[in-house]
Amino acid sequence: NTSYLLIRDTWGGGGWNLLGNPFTSAMNASIFISTNAPSLDASYQAVYIYDGSVFRYIASDLPGYEGDGSFPSSSVQAGQGFFVLANFDSVQFSFTSEMQTHNTTVPMTKSAATSNAWPGIKLILNYGDKVTSTLVAFNEKMTSGLDPGYDVGSFSTGADATVYTSLVLGDNGVNFARQVLPLADYDRNIIPVGIDSENGGEVTFSAFTIPIENNKFWLEDRLTGTLTDLGTGTYTASLPAKTYGTGRFFLKVSNAITGISDQSEEPAAGVRVWSSKNRVIIKGTVGTKAVCEIYDMQGRKILEAGLPDGALNTVTMPAGSNGVYLVRIVDGSKTQTQKVVFL
Repeated sequence: NTSYLLIRDTWGGGGWNLLGNPFTSAMNASIFISTNAPSLDASYQAVYIYDGSVFRYIASDLPGYEGDGSFPSSSVQAGQGFFVLANFDSVQFSFTSEMQTHNTTVPMTKSAATSNAWPGIKLILNYGDKVTSTLVAFNEKMTSGLDPGYDVGSFSTGADATVYTSLVLGDNGVNFARQVLPLADYDRNIIPVGIDSENGGEVTFSAFTIPIENNKFWLEDRLTGTLTDLGTGTYTASLPAKTYGTGRFFLKVSNAITGISDQSEEPAAGVRVWSSKNRVIIKGTVGTKAVCEIYDMQGRKILEAGLPDGALNTVTMPAGSNGVYLVRIVDGSKTQTQKVVFL
C-alpha cells in the first residue's frame, strides 16, 4: 500500500502492550524503565498500572512529588500486570535479576526534603465526585521540549473529565500527565492546560504547589478573563458539552501578573490530533473540504470522514477499535499524519 508507506511513522507494537512481573519477588520498575528505555515510546517512558478506576504510572522520581498523581510505589509486585507503549513493532523488553527487590507491601514513598524538592504544581481537577490531576515541575537540567523519562504521557481510561498539559515547545500531539520544564526563564513559559469532557459541566481547580522563590502559580481562564492564584485559592468553571483540548486554560509562574494571553492557543502549524474514549479529536483550522483518513497498522483504511467544522471535529471509531492507528488529515495540498492509541 503505497499511500500507507508514505504516511508511515513510528508506532507501538500493536498498541499498549500488557506485560507482567515474571519474578517471585517484587520488581523495581525504575530499573525496568531505564533498562528498556530504547524500547519505550519517548513520550511514555513509564509503566502503567490500572487501579480499578484509572491508570497510574511509575516513572523516574521527581523530588518532592513521589507518589503524587502516580502509582504509590516504585515497585511492581510479583504477578502484577502492567502496560507499556512500545517504540516500534517487534521491540524486545528485558527482565534482569538486578530488577528484583524485596518488597512484601506497597508502601507510600516519603517526600523529599524541601531543599531537594523540585518546584512545581500538581493541578487537581474535581468533577463531581471524581478527581483527576496533572503535574508540572521545574529543574535546571530540563528543557521546554520533550524530556524522555521525565515528561510522561497520559494513559486515559475515558473518564468523565481528564486534565493534562501539552508541551510548551514543539507540541507533539501527546497529552501529558507530567511535564518538566527548565528553571531558567521559568516566567516566560506559558503552559497549555487541556480538558476532555464529553458531557461538560462544572469543574473546580485546586493545587498542591512547591513555589519557585516567592513566585505564584496562576491559572488563566481566557474565556472569562479570570486569573487565579492557585497557591491560595480554587477556581470553578463551567464547561460546555464536547469540551476537548487546550486553548482556554493556561498556567504561568510569576510574582505578580496582569495577564498571560500573549501565547497562541494552537501550535503554529497544523492541527492537533488525539484520542478520547472511542473518538478521534481533531482541533485546529481546516478547510471545508478537509477529510480524515484512519488506517490500521496493516495499512488498511478503517474509515474516511469529512471535517465540516473549521475548528473542532470529532470522528467516532468503529466498536472494538483497540490498538494503534494512523490518522491522516488531508486538507487540499496539505497533509498531516498522527499516531493515536485506543485502549
